Amino acid sequence: MKKTVIFLILCMLILTGCWDQDLLKDTRLAVGVGYDQLENGELLQTTDIRVPKIDSGGTGRPAMTAVIMKSTGATPRQSRMSLEKEVAGNYAPNKVLVYVIGEELAKKDIYPIFDVLYRYPRNSLGAKIVLAKGRAEELISLKIVEEKLISDALLKIIESGEDDTFIPRVSVQSVCPVLFNAGQDFALPKVEKSDNDQITITGMALFSGNKYTGVDVTTEDSGMLLILNNEESKLTRFNLKVNPEEKRKTNQYVNVHIFPNKHDIKISVSKSNQVSAVVRIRLKVHVNEYALNNLSSKKAVESLSKKINEQFTIKAQEVISEIQKANCDYLGIGRRVQAYYPKTWAAMDWNQVYPTIQINPKVETQIIETGIIK
Repeated sequence: MKKTVIFLILCMLILTGCWDQDLLKDTRLAVGVGYDQLENGELLQTTDIRVPKIDSGGTGRPAMTAVIMKSTGATPRQSRMSLEKEVAGNYAPNKVLVYVIGEELAKKDIYPIFDVLYRYPRNSLGAKIVLAKGRAEELISLKIVEEKLISDALLKIIESGEDDTFIPRVSVQSVCPVLFNAGQDFALPKVEKSDNDQITITGMALFSGNKYTGVDVTTEDSGMLLILNNEESKLTRFNLKVNPEEKRKTNQYVNVHIFPNKHDIKISVSKSNQVSAVVRIRLKVHVNEYALNNLSSKKAVESLSKKINEQFTIKAQEVISEIQKANCDYLGIGRRVQAYYPKTWAAMDWNQVYPTIQINPKVETQIIETGIIK
């Protein structure tokens, strides 16, 4: 009996229960945050905060509603401190789904926006980052899109664009090493608010260093840029103009689903320290749609494969030219020079050299499926 009593007393001392807890009813969850630059140089923070409803609607589970709140400050932390003075509860940033950066703010060094996210341990490092055409405030203030609360809707749109290889997978955590790497640049998904208050993905916003260049790669070409950087998803589709001589427009195009099979980037440095790169990609192709419907012979398939290869090569050349003009080393050529040719790297100003180097794409395609009809 005494042993039992002693055991129970020890359990009471050791198992003290939850001493550190945040009750949902007392917490105000921030799930979406937007940052814009004001004319006076301060930041405008627009926050989507989830607040439990008093009435659960008969579901037995706590229902949530969105409250859009705005605050200003010289820094993100100060704007948050201003917001906390107005929030009726404990402000919690650890469940943020998405951060939205306004266009004008992104044209400045964006690291100061992220500094607090990396220093404060309870921030959400898995949160997505997107750039808004115009102001982030306009997106977050929509509150509801397609019967979904704004941050949930924005997250679903971003994830859909990632799965379709329209935009890269970018989070607070993934962008961190690139922000501190002089040999590689990055791009953020770009979205805009349409006239009917919907959200549309417009492409990839290119950055040089930590600043937005003002140049975007549209969704028509972003898939090729992601393939060149070995970032494709399962659903990677293209509509290619392979028969421009056809009078009927429908007959000019082929729609393909591609499966990258091989990816390689090789760097060369000449005796005069001239840097060049070759990007090789091998693609397996499924034909989804081809209105001419003349793929019954091996010769016809090979002819179409050659045309597809030519179109992919042109696309690759165009998108490489685009990122070089924007001085955005999205493919990480500089990082490879830094690793394999450190003396060459130390002797050059990469920001000046990169736009002038030769980057040659080499594309190989193979049609492996034409559908259930020939």
